Amino acid sequence: MLFSTKKAGFYGLAVLFVCSTFSINAAEISCLPAPKIPRSVKVDKTRQLTLVKDGKVNFELVVPDYALKPAKYAGKEAAEFLSKAFNQQITVKNSASGKVPAIIIGD
Repeated sequence: MLFSTKKAGFYGLAVLFVCSTFSINAAEISCLPAPKIPRSVKVDKTRQLTLVKDGKVNFELVVPDYALKPAKYAGKEAAEFLSKAFNQQITVKNSASGKVPAIIIGD
């Protein structure tokens, strides 16, 4: 027998302790770069954000070139579902134009 039950239990407990000791929250990491684009816009009764009006889409879907594969996949999926929902072709762009609000995935 390579490992006894006691040793396996000890090693499992040690691994659990090490993982829990060194686990960190991404929000706690101060060395991450600041986002290139503001993350949010405050929308309330005085400032409303209309994304679709009279059947016309008033936003763009953006997935930056440097985004990882899961974000690029999410962008394609979002474009497909939003195109069906709004009955208009929505394409994924590489950068925001700044002319209309942008939904940015993967920044």
